[in-house]
Amino acid sequence: MLFFAALAGKTEVVRELLSQGGVAQDINRGISRPWKHLAGCIDGAAPLTAALAFGNFDVVDLLLASRADPLQRVGFGADHLMLACMVGNVANVKCWLKRFPEWDLGRPDFFFRYNALFSAVGIGQNKQELVRVLLAARAGIQHINAGGGTLLTSLAQKEFNDIATLELLLGAGCSLNQQCQPGSFKAKALCRAAQMLAKCTHRSRLVADLAMIEGSTPLHFAAKRGDVDLVKALLSARALPLRNRQGHTPLDAARNFFRELPEPLAAAMSLREPSESRPCPSQYL
Repeated sequence: MLFFAALAGKTEVVRELLSQGGVAQDINRGISRPWKHLAGCIDGAAPLTAALAFGNFDVVDLLLASRADPLQRVGFGADHLMLACMVGNVANVKCWLKRFPEWDLGRPDFFFRYNALFSAVGIGQNKQELVRVLLAARAGIQHINAGGGTLLTSLAQKEFNDIATLELLLGAGCSLNQQCQPGSFKAKALCRAAQMLAKCTHRSRLVADLAMIEGSTPLHFAAKRGDVDLVKALLSARALPLRNRQGHTPLDAARNFFRELPEPLAAAMSLREPSESRPCPSQYL
């Protein structure tokens, strides 16, 4: 009950529940299984997770005063702040950073290697205000996720157009043409195996998704999704039509994922394609 009261931002209900000794002793207990039909109910989420992501900071204060653990990790190793950044609760994130001014914004989760800024940029829409808050708190922009992706490749991969956030990140100094480089042996082996399968005319969408990652830029991912506005914004910022390890340009990537290339996308990219004879970058050979 404490979890759902925190989730709903019911301050007085939370206060009453915390006054009961047994409930207070279980304040850091996460839910034992995810409730996929309810927002925020991921495996291991605790009342503080729910309050910070979906509730209000009065509830967060009550839970912290009752010794809720601010450093607790949930689910795949995310912390409470990462979940709030995924959801986009700007007010609570501001209050959290004020409460913990030395908070380590670079700490990543255990699986995807997302940190707070990645969680804000790579998930959800209209994140510019939240990203501005995190950048002002000196969140680093050089972090690389488990797949070798940058902040801009994560932004380009999500299903929401977020030009305002792109402009913020470019202004902060994010590299527009940095290519994905899977760092771990497992991640690189997975990408290489997918590339081999893709050469064998394997038609799996998952294989195609994995095969294109190594060496791809934000422009590859925007083109693959057919996001014409983002493609135009990237090109206007002087994104280059580089080739990934498959030897594919962003336009090639788009052709792989569309039966018929949308005319607006083809028109936006056609003048920026390299010559067909341009070789694959030597670092991928």
